[in-house]
Amino acid sequence: DTPLTVRSAPSVAAPAIGSLAASALLRIEGRDNSGRWLRVCCIDGVSGWVNLTELGDGSFSAGIPFGGVCTADG
Repeated sequence: DTPLTVRSAPSVAAPAIGSLAASALLRIEGRDNSGRWLRVCCIDGVSGWVNLTELGDGSFSAGIPFGGVCTADG
């Protein structure tokens, strides 16, 4: 079970705010405009970003809306 890195913004350069087991349940709040990052809730009450490459092929995310509330600044 490789841990998922949860970041403060949708970028590999953004600071990590925590990590979770790959099997952890998270609420998906949306995805960024590139479609490569999911905004998830919550790590100690804070939303963060997970790169889809850490979750496999990402095909499950097809119905998750782009943009909208899913920006790095919330």
